[in-house]
Amino acid sequence: MAGPTVTGQNASERPQLDGDDAKRSVREDAFGLTQSVQALTEILRSRVSAGGYAIGIEGKWGSGKTTLLNFIEEALRDGNDSTKKVIRFDPWLIGSKQSLLTAFFEDLRMRIEEFRDFSVLRNKIGDGRESPIDRLSRHICQYSKYVELVAKTASGAVALTPSLSAKVAALGISTFSQILSFFGWRALTLDALKTAIIGDLNAVAKLLPEARIIVLIDDTDRLDPAEAVEILRLIKAVANFPLITYLVCFDRTVLSAQVFEVIRVGTGSDYLEKIFQQILPLPPQEPFALRRFVRKSLTELFPSEMAATAPREMEVAERQDAIFDRWVGKLVTTPRDAIRLCESVKLGWPYLSGRGDFLDYVWLQLIKLQCHELFEWTRRYVTNLGSYRDGGRPGDNEPTNEAANLKTILGKLDWGQAPDRSGITSILPGLKSVLLEGTKSTVFDFSPKRELADYESQRRLGSPSHWRLYFAFDMPSYALDDSEIANLRKLAAHGQRLDAAALLRKLAQRPAQIAGYYLDVMLDRMIDQVDKLTVEEQIGLAWAFVEIMDDLPRGGRMQFSDIDPWRKSLRLLGQAVGPVFSEMIANGRSINWIAYAMRDQGFALGVADENRKAPERQWMTRTDFDSALRIAIQRFRELGLDGISKLPEPLQVLFCWVQLGNEAAELQNLIAAQTKDNAMFVLVLGAMRSWVSSSDKGIYSPLDPDIVSHFMDVRVVNARLRELAAQNDAPELKRAADDLLKVWPDKIRGVTDSTGKQIPS
Repeated sequence: MAGPTVTGQNASERPQLDGDDAKRSVREDAFGLTQSVQALTEILRSRVSAGGYAIGIEGKWGSGKTTLLNFIEEALRDGNDSTKKVIRFDPWLIGSKQSLLTAFFEDLRMRIEEFRDFSVLRNKIGDGRESPIDRLSRHICQYSKYVELVAKTASGAVALTPSLSAKVAALGISTFSQILSFFGWRALTLDALKTAIIGDLNAVAKLLPEARIIVLIDDTDRLDPAEAVEILRLIKAVANFPLITYLVCFDRTVLSAQVFEVIRVGTGSDYLEKIFQQILPLPPQEPFALRRFVRKSLTELFPSEMAATAPREMEVAERQDAIFDRWVGKLVTTPRDAIRLCESVKLGWPYLSGRGDFLDYVWLQLIKLQCHELFEWTRRYVTNLGSYRDGGRPGDNEPTNEAANLKTILGKLDWGQAPDRSGITSILPGLKSVLLEGTKSTVFDFSPKRELADYESQRRLGSPSHWRLYFAFDMPSYALDDSEIANLRKLAAHGQRLDAAALLRKLAQRPAQIAGYYLDVMLDRMIDQVDKLTVEEQIGLAWAFVEIMDDLPRGGRMQFSDIDPWRKSLRLLGQAVGPVFSEMIANGRSINWIAYAMRDQGFALGVADENRKAPERQWMTRTDFDSALRIAIQRFRELGLDGISKLPEPLQVLFCWVQLGNEAAELQNLIAAQTKDNAMFVLVLGAMRSWVSSSDKGIYSPLDPDIVSHFMDVRVVNARLRELAAQNDAPELKRAADDLLKVWPDKIRGVTDSTGKQIPS
């Protein structure tokens, strides 16, 4: 089975992922290391004496130590100075402590071999008729083997002690025999070998004064403590030979702790001071430079997302400043932090492009990398926002508890009790009250009331319909995909009312815990965008409504809940619909919904009751209304009482007919004439049942005498119902009359009815 289609940018437009590996060439320098590289390279080439030297470069993880070392290595190798040999020693790539020693001495021997290119070093010297290079290479090889054999038996501390002459005897006959078999009966002690090597190197220095072997060592703090200490002992006690210069990068805090864990003497930092003649801090990165790097990189990668030039995008520009100046400025402290943030955005945003908010996504990736506690709080918070879409609410204590949790997290970030300093209130909805103190400090407090709708229309992280995109590249299971909303608008704009109606019908029928849930979500999403609907879209939607709404009856429960498609559909009818509504009434299928819409406008215009006039709800002029009403009542006449009684909500039609025009007497006479037939009588009375919601009975459907009195004589209705219920020769009529009497007040004269209203005479 094929998987879901990944939307967003086309694959060819998605930027390549580079990772956060250290840069290799100074041409890639984005953090101002060039000058430092030039200075350190000069020191290593020409300012270090032949006696040996060790320089430490300290900086925390991610600060750019490896990049700096790469740049220096490049500069040394590009210098065309064959007197300078470079060893790049990466101990964390090597296995055991013994392997560390073997690998180092092998690298050293290979670099020494490269000096054979100089003729002054090829001349034979001494009784053995060897060149200085021959002898030095042989001694280095012996020294390496000697240390390796000893280290296999002795501990690292013993193996790398400056003098081993007295120690060898304690290692056992087996080890001593191995040493003799390798070196011969004239084997030198380790001290003697070291002295010989130093003499050889000094001889080389006299013949070739510019010669240097520069050892670059990185990531000693990545090793386990024993291995880290082994490298330091290698530098200090074993390999502090002339001509050799060390440049070692490490995190001082980490390496000091590793050293102390092993030696347990003094402090780890004191030990480092004895190893290195100089310890230099890595060139510090200015927070502004890191912010500028992130902003510049993302602008180059995603120029349209970072642009904010239109006046309506002033809020976007302000959020850019909050995210890049405040949040990036606080949480991005190293080049690696900056690069990882950009890489994280590069990884995921192409799949959200056009479906989410870029700045929200950048912020989410930032806290995911740098403040996981806030990331988890945010994920929990936006997940709960989804409950608002289906009418859910948080528990009684949840708003204050989550506000306290958020304040604690922000306090750790040194924003204290004023989250507005961070700008988080512009990133997530419902947080404005979190600024208050005590029990007034809450979340899930949306102000203005349209705040959630605004987040939803902009596809923000805090949108109940979009939050899941930011975590899983997918919409929440209860949400509609934006493509469905765009499709409805497109169908409406192009006058494809039948297709638009079919789409609404499918949404109403889509399985959900609450019937009609997805249609309700669609209408809510359209209401969020109502100010952006074009004239064509308004008219197209109205045509879809007159086609389908009678197929979507409200039902009692729906009328008394937030899910009411009839009521919500009216909020999408703008003034563009008024002039053409007469045509819709003449041709539309949904007579019942048309009556509902006409009643809404009749009250909004003050036709039914001047005191209930509501100009803000008017989308028809009085002229358009009068014209539409004439056509509507004619449709009612054509439908007849039998047809009206079979509609989902007949009372809407009956009241539209009797309240808004001058035809009240006509309707009453029609009812009186046609209900002389007992079957029509009980049918029409059944159509007059209303919906009532009460705390003790819930939702029920009474036959209210006050409503019936608008159309029929209540006393006559009461008498006929009881007469029909007493008959035994017409079982169906008797059963219908009995059912109506169950929802009809026992007494209707001289007392109030079930709603507390006086029954008219």
